[in-house]
Amino acid sequence: MVKTFHELNSGKPDPEPAAPAPGSSLFASLEARKLGQTTTAVPPVQPENAAPPKPVFRPAVHAEVTAEQRAGVEAAVRELNLDDFIFADAEISRILLLQDSIRLDDPTYVGEFGGDLSLFSDNILNRLAEISQSQYPAQIRHYLGAILQLTRKVNLDALRENTGGGFLRSLFTRGVSDREGFRQLEHEITAIAASCLERLALLKKAQQAFVDLLEKNELQFRAITTQMVAGQLCAARERRQLEQENPVEGDFFARQQHQDRLDALARFERRLHNLSLLRHTVLLRMSQLRLEQKNTHSLIDQTHETITLVIPAWRQQVMALFSASAGDSQAELYSRLESTQLALQERLQAINADKDIP
Repeated sequence: MVKTFHELNSGKPDPEPAAPAPGSSLFASLEARKLGQTTTAVPPVQPENAAPPKPVFRPAVHAEVTAEQRAGVEAAVRELNLDDFIFADAEISRILLLQDSIRLDDPTYVGEFGGDLSLFSDNILNRLAEISQSQYPAQIRHYLGAILQLTRKVNLDALRENTGGGFLRSLFTRGVSDREGFRQLEHEITAIAASCLERLALLKKAQQAFVDLLEKNELQFRAITTQMVAGQLCAARERRQLEQENPVEGDFFARQQHQDRLDALARFERRLHNLSLLRHTVLLRMSQLRLEQKNTHSLIDQTHETITLVIPAWRQQVMALFSASAGDSQAELYSRLESTQLALQERLQAINADKDIP
């Protein structure tokens, strides 16, 4: 009988697997499985004398500012007439770092020096124009002007002559002189005041834009001042080096290189002059923002006081005059109402006469 290969191999004993090397993870798992235990991952053991890992990036920061460095910065500040700004140690360190990174030999770098600050200034100006063109102040003044016209309809002379009114007297008297006419006038004033308060709430929410613009403007002012001082220090250092150089008379290339450095320095100083003009513009814009914010806050406060305090007091005094009996001192009520109405109308007229800053 002939046996196949399968039948021949089936009669042979199975080969034993190779034993894992002691210390390996597979050997440890097998031993633990025999003992009915679980295995835990063991971290690799680091050598005792192993060096700690190095950081990927180490920032170059001047932790301390020496007296010589501070004196150089102060000299540049005096030369640039920047005594209106007090530098912190962090800003002086920033100046020193920026000074070392300026490349006067790169025409592209010189031409773009401070260009990002100009773009930032354009963004602030566009945002300021949007705020200045807001319709909320004009709408508030329009509502207050309408309330002023309604208060002028109250005829105080007619009220003093006859607070009880009468059909014929009210028919031939100009303005509001009776209780019914004042109720209708009061309803109109209430509706206009509610609309005015809605616009006032929207104007209050828009005040956060002034805070953001002031912060951005100050940030730009600090950045411009820092770049100007750093550029001045670099230009002064380059000027001293050029003064000490004495190129050989017959060496054409040395003389040309010297002239190229002079031209680059002159071009860089023009950039510093442009930054100086931009800094002055930012400083003026800061005053404009403060004045705009002050006028808006004044409009908010005066409008809120007028609608919530002065107008209710005036309405209450008019109603008290209508409710007064013949035995009450109407002359005193009328005198108090006359002064209140005059003050209300003057306040409304003053608010409505204010103009926005262009």
